[in-house]
Amino acid sequence: GQLQNFRQLVMTEGVSTLYKGCTPLLARQVTNWGTRYGVARYLEEKTCASRGRSEKCTLRVTDKALCSLAGGVMACWNHPFDVVAINMQSRSCTASRSVFATTKDIYATHGLKGFARGIGPRMAQSCWATLCMVVGTDYVRSAL
Repeated sequence: GQLQNFRQLVMTEGVSTLYKGCTPLLARQVTNWGTRYGVARYLEEKTCASRGRSEKCTLRVTDKALCSLAGGVMACWNHPFDVVAINMQSRSCTASRSVFATTKDIYATHGLKGFARGIGPRMAQSCWATLCMVVGTDYVRSAL
């Protein structure tokens, strides 16, 4: 079963095999929410300013949603980190494969387009998550 496969994997390749791709994933996570939240709030401020209201501006739900969706899309600038991590985690990589070696291999095999594989689903996921968490938090906070 799964536990037996897990045990065999750790016995043959060592514990380090469980952490393949951890470095690029951490780099993506560190920048991901800061970008989402930062871009969404920046666009909200600019929307308020464009309407001549800057202090304690209350935007419509549609305005907040559009700003959050843009924040979600813009947060995907770091998608290449995911591509590198996924490649490092795949069975085709060895445990000693570095981030730089994997990046070089992706570029050599697929060119720059290789770093954009899967960007569409990532944008969709990022948009709904940002929408729910940025707009949703505002409305929950105002209700409390």
